[in-house]
Amino acid sequence: MAALKKEIKLFIVRSLAVFNTPIETVELVNQEYGTIVTKQQCEKYDPTKRAGENLSEELKKDFENFEIKEAIV
Repeated sequence: MAALKKEIKLFIVRSLAVFNTPIETVELVNQEYGTIVTKQQCEKYDPTKRAGENLSEELKKDFENFEIKEAIV
């Protein structure tokens, strides 16, 4: 598994924040960036899941803020 660019990490976090499934997020990343990621890789960017418990504070805050913003809209 190659390291992902920050732009792709943010895309994954925001996709999961709006309740897309990891499988949907895999497809969206492939369509948007042409990068192949796995379901397990995506799960690491969801702070509500055990796999995402070590997510950086920056990405956790982005997840929470994006989730709140989308809930308001």
